[in-house]
Amino acid sequence: MWDISTGFAVIAIIMLVGEIISSKTGGKLPQMFIVATLFLFGYWTFLPKDILTISGLSVVAEICKIFILIHVGSMFNVKSLIKDWRVVVTTLCAIVGILALVLTIGTVIFGKDMAIIAAAPLTGGGMAAMIMNEGAIAIGKSALGVVAFVIFIMQGFVGFPVTAFFLRKEGERLVEEIRNNPNLIKESSTKSEGEQATSKKKIYEYVPTKICTPTYYLTVMGVLGCLGLIIFKLLNGAIDRSIVMIIVGVAASQFGLIPPNPMNKSDSAGILNLALFASFMSGFADTTPASIGQMVIVVFGLLIIATVGILLFSIPVGKKFGYSTWMASAIGLNCFLGFPYNYNLTNEAVDVVAKTEEEKTYLTEQMLPKMIIGSVVAVTLVSCIVAGVLVKML
Repeated sequence: MWDISTGFAVIAIIMLVGEIISSKTGGKLPQMFIVATLFLFGYWTFLPKDILTISGLSVVAEICKIFILIHVGSMFNVKSLIKDWRVVVTTLCAIVGILALVLTIGTVIFGKDMAIIAAAPLTGGGMAAMIMNEGAIAIGKSALGVVAFVIFIMQGFVGFPVTAFFLRKEGERLVEEIRNNPNLIKESSTKSEGEQATSKKKIYEYVPTKICTPTYYLTVMGVLGCLGLIIFKLLNGAIDRSIVMIIVGVAASQFGLIPPNPMNKSDSAGILNLALFASFMSGFADTTPASIGQMVIVVFGLLIIATVGILLFSIPVGKKFGYSTWMASAIGLNCFLGFPYNYNLTNEAVDVVAKTEEEKTYLTEQMLPKMIIGSVVAVTLVSCIVAGVLVKML
């Protein structure tokens, strides 16, 4: 019964169901939570344990990991991060808070290995979870690696409601401010956004349009991937492969060799993301209901510790930069969200609080850029680097 087409079709259906339910609930039930639940049910009933190998997606996922890390590096915009350095510092302090508390209190309560495996995904997204999972498998502790994915999947259940609360409070504060001083809206709209920098033409812009096909972008990422692996081998593994790939992506983007988001331009993001997300689920193949039950208790304990760390470290720093307690907290909590969830939650808060179009515009301008930058720093970049460092400590 099980062959490559059946395996692929079943996995694609599971991913689609997760996407639809997540969309219908406005992200309150994250796609990865639905997908993980369906995979767990499947593994415990009818799915073969090696369905990812049968479907051929495990091989695609290997290529995908390299491409996504280069893609992540390409999104690193040095100029915009320098401009929004206060947001960057606040986010980095939130990450320091997570690491400080999880690696101390978490170690005392749950043990050293559990604290280390949890710390990286708590600072950001799925790639950090994948790096830690691979590290755990490499040392024969695959059960520990599953914890990284459970954390990644469960983050939203703490992050969504808590961040929504802080964003709503910040919206209420800003609305009260502009109703007491209507000139703030005028000042904001009069602000000259017209500093359009005449930036030099990038190298990739000289490539003729007819050559810039999906095959071209796949080729460029493939060559950069090879370059990254050569550098990794020359370094004798002194720096984790994921960090090397991100650095290659950052360098290629800064020197103008590739545009931001090259994977999207390759028309392959859909299949590559499907393969990557599905590969997260391989760690669940050997779990039991009892082991998952124990894991969920540990994960919620670690999430609470990490949340306290975020608030303790981001609030005082954010307040020094002139942010309110609410805004500093929301920026720090980007570690549990990332795009597009932070985008949706910010818009939701604005819609609930603002009464006029002018108020909506003002609130969006004040809140949304900070949230997006925070997620770029935490989820997109720093979490992968943290994972690359911590995986060596397992």
